[in-house]
Amino acid sequence: MKIEVEKDIELYKICVPVMEETVEKSLKFVKDVHNKVYSKNVPHMYEFRLDCLHKSELSIENVEKIFKCDCEKIITVRWNWEGGTWNNEKESVLGCLDILKHAIDFNVNYIDIEHKNLKGVKQGLRDYRDNVHSNTKIIVSYHNFMKTDDYSILKNIIEEEFRYGDIAKIATSVCENMDNCNIFKACSEYKHNIIAIGMGKLGKITRVHGPQFGSILTFCTVSKEKASAPGQLHIDDLFEIWERYYR
Repeated sequence: MKIEVEKDIELYKICVPVMEETVEKSLKFVKDVHNKVYSKNVPHMYEFRLDCLHKSELSIENVEKIFKCDCEKIITVRWNWEGGTWNNEKESVLGCLDILKHAIDFNVNYIDIEHKNLKGVKQGLRDYRDNVHSNTKIIVSYHNFMKTDDYSILKNIIEEEFRYGDIAKIATSVCENMDNCNIFKACSEYKHNIIAIGMGKLGKITRVHGPQFGSILTFCTVSKEKASAPGQLHIDDLFEIWERYYR
């Protein structure tokens, strides 16, 4: 298979995760990032990890403030069995699906749901989005914190993700350089419809060059303390690399 690369740096997007315990701190963080308190550069979008909110913050009225935030955004409620902090205690206060459906009602840019979630849940979200004629795009995401699967397995996972979502996401731990090749191959084969990331030190190359091969975005941090996954680069470091190699 011929692997093509995207040469227009203006198409490369950076997303910064927001993992605060309160809605007020989440919105302040976005404002501070926009005002360059943490970095010289500003991301194109934010991933609001609502699973990180304290249970006392969980109400529809409260999370609406995030949906109304004037920025391009992904709304994620990541379960603890997929590396997040959402659990049954938080679910008893406010349902994960209620949050995601309300985000759809607000036409947020993206919502994210786990590949490992129940098929009925994933299909239900897609049906709801279509029935209310929302423009929200659905990301179906797969995480493997132990390894990167063989490409044939990754391909099957990606194809299944497209049954329920508009964008497939794979984020896997890179244990050897061939893993990076498989991730880049996925970027190229599903160009502009995929988020593909290698985690860990060896996977940093995918965070730098993934968008060139077709990943719609890459994740960065504005400080080491606020990274959401192993191997995330500082936003200023990534912009410097892109300017050096792709301008």
